[in-house]
Amino acid sequence: MATHARTALLAAAILWLLIPATASADSIGDKVVQFCKDNRGKKVGDGECVALAVEALKAAGAKTNADFEDSPKQGDYVWGDLVYAREVKGRKTSEQKVDGKKVQPGDVIQLRDARFEGKLGKGKYLLEASHHTAVVVGLRENGKVLVLLEQNGNGKKIVSEGTYRLDDLKEGWLRVYRPQAK
Repeated sequence: MATHARTALLAAAILWLLIPATASADSIGDKVVQFCKDNRGKKVGDGECVALAVEALKAAGAKTNADFEDSPKQGDYVWGDLVYAREVKGRKTSEQKVDGKKVQPGDVIQLRDARFEGKLGKGKYLLEASHHTAVVVGLRENGKVLVLLEQNGNGKKIVSEGTYRLDDLKEGWLRVYRPQAK
């Protein structure tokens, strides 16, 4: 009887340890990030920025931009549930945070007419994206810096890493979407 009880207790402990890890590892966001990391340095699809997001979402069993209506205009892709938006017009910045949601790895970023300017070390940087899509793979500085994997950034048609410092957006907009299961 004591051996049976110990065996049952051990089995329950093993299940308790495995179930949360399995559930976490199987999330859509984790699968999207893993796909992007597995393809770092490679060309995905035709090498365009959108191809990386589409193929990562397909691999994760999630809806793609083809499942949503473009917004706010034609060609402004939607990738799931809006999590965060930031827009700068002239010198006025507006920000939309969705209650209870924060940007996390696996989210997809859509940019339009975006211009980032700021300090980088002892120098300055300028990054422009008239129409671009990227995938969040990490966060720094309490979520103010998004670490991403992207394709066709600066004309490189391979998956590479970049960062967007949200406070350095000086013009245009960015929206961050949470993928949805198919």
